[in-house]
Amino acid sequence: MKSESCSSGTQPSRPEPQQSPLPQYEPRHNNWQSQGGYGELSWFMNSSPDQNFNQVRKFGRLSTRCLLYLQDELSEMELRLDRMDKSHHGSISRRRDTHPHRKALVGLIQEKLQTYNNLVLQRAEMQKLKAANSSQSRSYELWVNEMKPVVEEELESLRHEDDRIVLGGPDRDWLYKKIERLYWPIFTSERERKIAPDYPFILYSSETRLRRATRSLVLLGTLAFILGPILALSHVKHENGRLVIVCGSISGFGLLVTVMTKTRTFEIAAAIAAYAAVVTVFLGAT
Repeated sequence: MKSESCSSGTQPSRPEPQQSPLPQYEPRHNNWQSQGGYGELSWFMNSSPDQNFNQVRKFGRLSTRCLLYLQDELSEMELRLDRMDKSHHGSISRRRDTHPHRKALVGLIQEKLQTYNNLVLQRAEMQKLKAANSSQSRSYELWVNEMKPVVEEELESLRHEDDRIVLGGPDRDWLYKKIERLYWPIFTSERERKIAPDYPFILYSSETRLRRATRSLVLLGTLAFILGPILALSHVKHENGRLVIVCGSISGFGLLVTVMTKTRTFEIAAAIAAYAAVVTVFLGAT
């Protein structure tokens, strides 16, 4: 027999398993563009920095129809409950009500009424969301019709221009919309330029640059309406001419504030009153 001998010393170390490298992130234009589908569609909808393309349907007609159905069902239940009350006078006490179906009907009404109230509140909140304007809808549908990310029958659910709302995005006043429609390259930042090659038929604008341009123009307009009348009044000495300058400048300033900014009515009135006071004071001083 052979005897087994125990060898002393350290056991040979086992090689550690090598970890497979993590998959590298592929840029969108190498990944989503080739795959298409809802992946590319969702990427596009969130690609605009100001969320112009993040548009979904609100299903206003269906929501209204559901409300009308629930409203009629509740009206029907209400009539049934009224008939029970007229035919059986046990409704003076809920605890001692002997009618076999009244409590059950009230429970059903409570559940249906809760559904109805929730839908009414949801619809009211939905109505506060902004509808997609013509420029936003045109850009969205241009991309959808050009790229066709999903099958044709599912593309139909993406259309319906009059039923789409924009999720997020800045409030746009009149001047902002006018500048945005110029499509000047100066209103595109480096971030938008990196996105633009993927969709050459879509122009991405920088919200920050558009806001700066809007504020600059409003500032220049305000300064013109403040300094212009002052310079004019300092040179015109005829009383009728000075009154024309004052009335014209106040009217022009009011028009500027009303049209070019999204200001509430009382704020517009306060701004015009303050401006009129400044011009009137200068008129009296000169």
